[in-house]
Amino acid sequence: MKTPILLTTLLAASSALAGSASVSSTDTASESNDLLTSLWDLPTIYKGDGFLREARFIGRLHADVYEIDSAQGHQQDWELRRFRVGTRLKFAGGLEFKTEVQLNPQASDPAYERISELYLSWKQSESFNLKIGKFAADFTHDGRISSNNLQTLERNQLTNSFWATTRFFSGVAANGQLGKWSYNVGVFSNDVDKEFGNFDASWFGVLGLGYDISAPLGAKKAVINLDYFYQDVDPAAVNIRPFEHVGSLNLNADYGSWGFATDLAGGIGKLSQSDGWGAMGQVWYQFTDKLEGIARYTHVEGSDPDSLRFGRYESRIVSGKGDRYDEAYLGLNYYIYGHKLKLQSGWTYASMDDSAGNGGEYDGWAWTTGLRMSW
Repeated sequence: MKTPILLTTLLAASSALAGSASVSSTDTASESNDLLTSLWDLPTIYKGDGFLREARFIGRLHADVYEIDSAQGHQQDWELRRFRVGTRLKFAGGLEFKTEVQLNPQASDPAYERISELYLSWKQSESFNLKIGKFAADFTHDGRISSNNLQTLERNQLTNSFWATTRFFSGVAANGQLGKWSYNVGVFSNDVDKEFGNFDASWFGVLGLGYDISAPLGAKKAVINLDYFYQDVDPAAVNIRPFEHVGSLNLNADYGSWGFATDLAGGIGKLSQSDGWGAMGQVWYQFTDKLEGIARYTHVEGSDPDSLRFGRYESRIVSGKGDRYDEAYLGLNYYIYGHKLKLQSGWTYASMDDSAGNGGEYDGWAWTTGLRMSW
């Protein structure tokens, strides 16, 4: 495998920043953090007290180097996983306008892939925030976390199996915090393309209720969420799994130096999609304020053959489907500047049973190292 010059340069620059940020001298570490803060302030081009409060260029650059070795084949390569650029404008009265587009410099024609987000939001208070446009629909534990803030390189296969191939849909949603309770409700078009879709398929809705259980668990922060998804299933909705009903009970607990998360989900399928269920558990530990270890296990089952799909890189080895999937993940994260600049490396062992015996069996491991940068 030949790692491209761009990716090599980015990893080398990140490693250099990591080295300077990890120096034991308090003064030197503080200077390094001040430098990073100054760099990350550069995209803010305006701040004021008038109707326009802030204007900022935003974006993210995620790059992976991966290797897969399985009984079904071997592959190693690199990928510019995500490259998005856009703007965020903040106005008086809690108004915000955000737009972000996905680019792919690895594709010669065209580099433009799609609009990821383009929405207007109004935050009336902590208890009520309204969004309209194209934005992320939050569902399941990993499904509600931005790709910038994931502790693993990829979302777990439970989320990938019961949710969608994209998080971004055209719709309207509201969320907020009411004491220890939190809520999220939204209605979206399940027809989506590079922009806003043609609205010629149908719709889906999500409803989430959360409750803060930090006190009984003795945690710094712990929230349990019950998520529900309903879809008017339409064959034209190709970017969302054809489940009519999906439920997810998930918990995220943070104890400061360590924490854990769980997710239990099940779905009722329609059309060619059978019913299924899955469970995920992960635990993380901070060795230092910058170095973190994480372990995750995921199990997903379908009630019929050919009901489960593979993850992103596994699907490049096996194109079929199966009905019982297991995955174990061990990873290390190094936070150079929090989630805004970090290096991640993870080892995955996965297997898929294929009771139909038509090309969906898989057994193998994968190693991935990635750079995650956002601004």
